[in-house]
Amino acid sequence: MKLFDKILCIINLCSFCLAPISLMACGSGDDSGVMSSVPNTSAPRPTVEELMNTLWNETSYKSLDAKRKEAMAEMQVYADMCPNTAFKAYYASADPSEWAKMENNSMLGFHRKGLERVVDQIANENVPSGSVVLWQVYNMGYVVKTPSHCFGIDLKHKFAAQLEPYIEFLCITHNHDDHYTNDLVEAMAANGKAVYSNFLDNGHRISGSGKIVPCDGVEMEVKIVDHNSELKNFVVNYQIDCGADASHVVILHTGDSYNYAQLLKTRDIDIFIPHLAVGLDMKKAVARLDPKVVLMSHILELEHPVEQWRWSYQYGIERTEELNRDGVYLPVWGEKIVYSK
Repeated sequence: MKLFDKILCIINLCSFCLAPISLMACGSGDDSGVMSSVPNTSAPRPTVEELMNTLWNETSYKSLDAKRKEAMAEMQVYADMCPNTAFKAYYASADPSEWAKMENNSMLGFHRKGLERVVDQIANENVPSGSVVLWQVYNMGYVVKTPSHCFGIDLKHKFAAQLEPYIEFLCITHNHDDHYTNDLVEAMAANGKAVYSNFLDNGHRISGSGKIVPCDGVEMEVKIVDHNSELKNFVVNYQIDCGADASHVVILHTGDSYNYAQLLKTRDIDIFIPHLAVGLDMKKAVARLDPKVVLMSHILELEHPVEQWRWSYQYGIERTEELNRDGVYLPVWGEKIVYSK
């Protein structure tokens, strides 16, 4: 064998041997044996558990103050240490012992704990008359609870099926797998619950504009718009009137809609949930819709490589602050948002 061929063989063998380690690496301070990319400092780095506590219990989505920004910056370090290969391996794994290893002091642990927090709070939340409560799950995924109903929009999570007992219907904005979870869709169908989309042939498929009454007291208006200049008529906008006992709070979830002029508005919008980095002119969208609250969404999509389409907390902070408007918030996974008219 020639020298060059021997060297190439050694390189390929080393790459093969290291591949499983790189797939499993997603954090620091764990037992993976992988060297941390975080530089050594004299002060110990906050753990993921500590940062979750800061974001959920010691700061609020209502204020991007110094403490919250610092916690986001620290959590961003863990996000940057979690390659998309690790995220995909985590979703593919059926081994709870492997989940535990991968979740240990990592963004995957935050991902898991955020969902667990949502499930626990939904079960125990009594929503007062005239109010709605929302929880962000991941990306653009939200659970909404009113005084009498509970539903989900764009719920993507490895364990999203745990939400099925609590939600009466599910809305999906479009056929990209970061906006829905097959296990949850199947669990809903198995229990006779409606899943609305523009691509599932399940009796609830949306093919144009119209009105839907998914349950007594809740009314949705829908419209199919463009994702971008190539994916035309691809995304459903859901304008949801949450009912009389919620003071008719109106939520507009636009998924990955990019053209502000197409966004659905037939009523006054209370809560607007947009993708903050899809190309949507946010200033024009907010000026046109004039919502009371904007929930800036779709950052830290771990399925994407760190350097591509995985928008950071810092990016989200900048996009939030540049709107220079009251009621514009940047929630994190597992966070509860309360709104009253």
